[in-house]
Amino acid sequence: MSDTRRRIGSLAVVGVLALSAALLGGCGGDDAGISDKDLAKALLTADDLGPDFKISPDDDDHDDDGDGPDWGCLLDFKDDATEKDDDGDDIEVEIEASADPGMPAVFHVISNAENAEQARALLSELGSQVDDCDKVDTTEDDTRWQFDVDSDRVAWADGVNQQINVLAEGHATVSGVELPISLSFTAVRVDTAVSLVMFVDMASDIDRARRDVVQVVVDRLTAALDGEDQPADAGVLEDYPIGKEYADLLGGADA
Repeated sequence: MSDTRRRIGSLAVVGVLALSAALLGGCGGDDAGISDKDLAKALLTADDLGPDFKISPDDDDHDDDGDGPDWGCLLDFKDDATEKDDDGDDIEVEIEASADPGMPAVFHVISNAENAEQARALLSELGSQVDDCDKVDTTEDDTRWQFDVDSDRVAWADGVNQQINVLAEGHATVSGVELPISLSFTAVRVDTAVSLVMFVDMASDIDRARRDVVQVVVDRLTAALDGEDQPADAGVLEDYPIGKEYADLLGGADA
């Protein structure tokens, strides 16, 4: 069962990694107003989530060129909106729970556009493509993904200029075992910078947690753009019930 849970998390991260490479590959460059080195300071840290989280040891092993999981319409952006040249390395991090198998997991990637208009156009284009997906029921290899999907463009995070939100809640059925699975994808723009955040867990409700994580992302991004020191470690998931639903599913048995 641990292998099953880890595969779910890995597939989710591969999917958003491929998406981020496509969407953000053409952003940035010599004309961007902040260097990649300074922008990298805005990446989430494990301590921003809490003491029970760590940087994923597989952080450098994901294949950007992979197709990712088959989630049907979920995050299935059109080629004409995502075909961009890759001008450099992504600024990214993957953080996971320290306890096996490392869920919840958070993937965070940042890119900086040459100007605010370019960043605004990217978010507008992305937002126009998330409205029509409200349900997923796909099967890939031995995994059946079933999600109810909600999406909007409500900028609820303090300090953002634009925001895209996608929340998918449902189940992954692997080898006849049905596991609760929820994932969120959030894209935020602050001036010229764009951050993509994926939150995935074997849980039926991640709404409060993903909102807390996104706000930390925005606070760190704003500090980097303003040339200020990064805020103190937030620890926003210190009280998050890591693995609770999975343990309940097994009747308290050790995974």
